[in-house]
Amino acid sequence: MKTISNFPNDNWTRVEIFLRAWGRLPTKKSDGINQKTLDRYCKRWEKGELKTQTVDLEQVYRAIKNSEVILSKDL
Repeated sequence: MKTISNFPNDNWTRVEIFLRAWGRLPTKKSDGINQKTLDRYCKRWEKGELKTQTVDLEQVYRAIKNSEVILSKDL
């Protein structure tokens, strides 16, 4: 398997993937990036359900202020 060396594999990218796959921010300890999440993201993309590549900055701001974004190595 070939890996993409310049893919941003950081917490923010993982949160973005989770958000696009499940329609919510990861808030539970069990939330994380697993194969099911990746498959769901890809299926939603293929169906055309993911319309934008950018994040609504106001939404991110509100999530940060409401302590809904938790950065950890587990995401």
